[in-house]
Amino acid sequence: MLLEWTSSHRFLTQINDIYYLPIYSASYYWLGGDYKTVRFSEAVDKTQPWIKYTVQYKDSLFTFMTIKNNKIILEPRKTEFVGPGPDELGMPKPHPHEPIVPTISAFKMKI
Repeated sequence: MLLEWTSSHRFLTQINDIYYLPIYSASYYWLGGDYKTVRFSEAVDKTQPWIKYTVQYKDSLFTFMTIKNNKIILEPRKTEFVGPGPDELGMPKPHPHEPIVPTISAFKMKI
């Protein structure tokens, strides 16, 4: 069995004997021009003009991984969006395997 970690927010995928376990770590998500919002202040927006095209996480998203007793364990992590999130801005729902959420779920896998 081979495991690969990628920087993404998709769920565990198995292709042949290779398991792909994506871990999405970030401090913001790019929403684009249709959903731009001034989230901090006009002064911040003036010095960082790209920031209105993103939704920021209050805290960075990351996880800790433990390999113990033939198990891979990922710790959960939760934060919140700064200002309105994608749902509140009326963004279409993404694919269920690609949510835009301020969380990393707990995960356990026997190896």
